Amino acid sequence: MYYHFMKQAFKKIRLYVPEPLSALGFIEIAEQQAHYLSQVMRCEVGDGIHLFNGVDGEWMADITEIRKKALRLQLKQ
Repeated sequence: MYYHFMKQAFKKIRLYVPEPLSALGFIEIAEQQAHYLSQVMRCEVGDGIHLFNGVDGEWMADITEIRKKALRLQLKQ
């Protein structure tokens, strides 16, 4: 528990997505970005990241599902 808290406290991940961002919506992240988040940055279900698309501003999202070649996020803002 403490490790998970400390990991999130020092990590701010920002990720560009081309999709429109809207409150309480879901975003599917494709293979390359999913690999980056789950394998390189070691994100887990429940971790929060920041999403932006250049139009709708920056949104917080939580990882709700991690699959081998995809990742699902729920927008919070």
